[in-house]
Amino acid sequence: MAYFYTTDRVKLHYEDKGEGQSLVFIAGYTNPCSIWRKQEKALVEKGYRVLTLDKRCHGESESVAHGQHLARHAADINELIEHLQLEKPVLVGHSMGAATVYAYLSVFGDRNISGAISIDQTPCLLNKPDWPYGMRGFNYETMASFFDSPIPSGLYRNKAEGYLKGYEQDIAKSKKYNLALTKPLLMDHAYSDWRDVFPAINVPILFIGAAQTPYWDSGFVRICAESAPKGSYRMINDCGHAPHVERPEECTEAILDFLRKI
Repeated sequence: MAYFYTTDRVKLHYEDKGEGQSLVFIAGYTNPCSIWRKQEKALVEKGYRVLTLDKRCHGESESVAHGQHLARHAADINELIEHLQLEKPVLVGHSMGAATVYAYLSVFGDRNISGAISIDQTPCLLNKPDWPYGMRGFNYETMASFFDSPIPSGLYRNKAEGYLKGYEQDIAKSKKYNLALTKPLLMDHAYSDWRDVFPAINVPILFIGAAQTPYWDSGFVRICAESAPKGSYRMINDCGHAPHVERPEECTEAILDFLRKI
């Protein structure tokens, strides 16, 4: 296991495998970095250097009360890049991990990266008159109490198929995240709107959608791609919110196809 300390003295865990073009993966809310195992293996075999980061209060990283907002999590990514002296990595995020990539682009711009990939994350969870692609049921009338109830599962496929075996083992072995400490992070995520970031991005960015995601209308990926100068999108069918888990081969191929083009 590898660790580094952030500038606000938080010990973060990351894994670093392979050689070549660097790819930095950030998992979604509650998930440890080990959920990227299948992508990690395939991409290392293709000649890439794969780094997976546990966010603060997630996985093997330190649990702290401070820094529970996306701007600080974006700074954590920036400090990992600086710590390892990575040369223009590609950032890959799923769910809140993708929102963290949006925050990185907002705060630090794109000068130090080669590209970015977002996996099933709308840039604005709150449904508004000009944005019908938010989280289903989350609007101005419901916003005060919406996240008081547990978020339903985002999976689509039948667990009996066995595709979740490795994923569930990784979750079981991981240190359980602290809901009380991370609630401010969840709320910051819920009320953020990153749509204004995309038109200013001058590096390629890929939006991967999940056709059967239960959280929002997957059509947001086309809207986002069209708003970015070098944006593109890819829809993965027969999966819910986690294409990298439910359809790992298709998700990995989408990532590889993007990397070949840049």
